[in-house]
Amino acid sequence: MRGGQLYSTKRRTSRRQYWRNKMTNTHEEMNRRIANGEFGTPPDLDLVNQEWANILENEIVNRGRKSVYHGVTSLWNDSGKVLLSGRTQEAVNIPEGVKVLVLKKEPEPGTRQPDASIVYVTYDD
Repeated sequence: MRGGQLYSTKRRTSRRQYWRNKMTNTHEEMNRRIANGEFGTPPDLDLVNQEWANILENEIVNRGRKSVYHGVTSLWNDSGKVLLSGRTQEAVNIPEGVKVLVLKKEPEPGTRQPDASIVYVTYDD
């Protein structure tokens, strides 16, 4: 995490572009369906609006739940057979079956900043 940014600008831009493209494709698909007379001729706006509502509802459901990252400990490079080491600051209870990640960090040279951290992931509904 550099400069206080959680996500890189490149990743945020590509994510934003993905959703723009997806909505453009959905819009084009709806225009095609309207042109083909799927909602009547002239189009019944109630049916068109209902279909847009269904598309948006499906999109919200398919986006999934929000990830919540819980910090366990920071890790520093070690020597010998031990790659990284660290200590917890408090008792940690990791729920069974959750995903555990080791996140690589970019410490400033000559500082005591950690080289990595361990987190586990839960999901909000």
